[in-house]
Amino acid sequence: MGDLKYYLVYPDRKSLEDARDSLGNHSGNVIAVYAGPAAGQNGLSMFAWVPTRKHANAEVVRGKISLIYLIDYCRATSEAEARAIHPKLFQAISAKDN
Repeated sequence: MGDLKYYLVYPDRKSLEDARDSLGNHSGNVIAVYAGPAAGQNGLSMFAWVPTRKHANAEVVRGKISLIYLIDYCRATSEAEARAIHPKLFQAISAKDN
């Protein structure tokens, strides 16, 4: 899907740290970054497809996500893992491309 980079979202920093050797206790959502970084009022942000809710496989919208949030609560993942974990993300991206 182009030059997207995928980040698996964790509910808190401890869950992210505990998942060092496995996927661990992730939130069931993925952020797909497509551009950035861009400077803003609250620091650097990335343009991305972001989940709208905290439940697994949540709907997504295009928006901005703080670079600090990505560092503190997310871990890079492959497109294959992202597709398995968050199908609605790819449905939204495909709908936008059509």
